Amino acid sequence: MKKEMEHLIDLIRREFELAQYHPIDENGLLWQHEDFNDFWVICEMEDEYQLEELQERIYSDLATLRKNLPESEKSTSLLILHHLNNDSGKNLQQVIESENNVYYFKKYIIQYTSDEWMAAKGLLPENHQGLGHVLMQPNVFEQIRSSENSPCRLLYTVAHKLPFVMMKVERQEYNPNPIFNIKADLQPVFEWVEAFPDMTGRTPKDNEIQAANAAIENWINVEENE
Repeated sequence: MKKEMEHLIDLIRREFELAQYHPIDENGLLWQHEDFNDFWVICEMEDEYQLEELQERIYSDLATLRKNLPESEKSTSLLILHHLNNDSGKNLQQVIESENNVYYFKKYIIQYTSDEWMAAKGLLPENHQGLGHVLMQPNVFEQIRSSENSPCRLLYTVAHKLPFVMMKVERQEYNPNPIFNIKADLQPVFEWVEAFPDMTGRTPKDNEIQAANAAIENWINVEENE
């Protein structure tokens, strides 16, 4: 394993870089996408911490950057890597409550132990090209499917918390004229759906959206009455 993947935060930073994010402050605290006004704060916490105190401190530390980048005020997410001594310290309910906290930032929290990270990083190739490449490997997927304690779980948690992590999947050739076997009682529904205007490659107009909504509502009312 290369030195840059010594800690979980090294993997996190690598995923951000692959997704075209870059740190924009000298401490590497705030990351910005190179094309969009999308900002992330990455921080590591050990054992117990107070969420309100942490948020207030980060918000204060970013005051100058926020002044120069007013668009970051409402488009900054906070990723907390919460390192615990053992599994007994994990508290899923606390994670849910913290992530639902509406103040300061949209929050994503990853709780993990050293043992989990040591096992998980062993699954990462030296020439790491992103979690999307790793997680879609059949042997990795089978591990998490067959065992709740699989080291793969931490990697899947990371992918779940970072919405920009893309899964690498095999594309299949698109068939524009698939053959459907429709049951007789569903044939009217199929014909009704097929009757909708083709809007492929364009944005529907307001009147088209309104007409579609009205058609769907009418169909639901008819079904309820029947």
